[in-house]
Amino acid sequence: MKFHHIGYLVKNLNRYMKLSNLDKKDLKSFSDPVQQADLHLVNLPQGYIELIVPWKNSKLDKEIEKKKDGFHHICYITESLDSYNSFILNAIKVSGPHMSVMFDCEIEFYYKKGIIIEIVKNYE
Repeated sequence: MKFHHIGYLVKNLNRYMKLSNLDKKDLKSFSDPVQQADLHLVNLPQGYIELIVPWKNSKLDKEIEKKKDGFHHICYITESLDSYNSFILNAIKVSGPHMSVMFDCEIEFYYKKGIIIEIVKNYE
């Protein structure tokens, strides 16, 4: 499996962009009806940061009210069924499979070792 991004919940994208000295033109953005959030990828030298702006009254909106802005999940791309099967041992599925608007393939969310991990199922 290969690291892809770290997901951060962000209540106010404009405020976050200003504090981070980021420019909106540097974002690749998606509107995701499954996660009920606007997703914004920031390209970094070793992967991406995904800024997750929850839609009002969504599950993630309720979560951000409790946790505030901050870390939500880590994402890996799996390129073989064997690596996927190896990963899901001792992991608890939280959600999925869902069709991803960002990756154009299935994604799933798992809970393992105290964190949420998104798996992009990028294999035949």
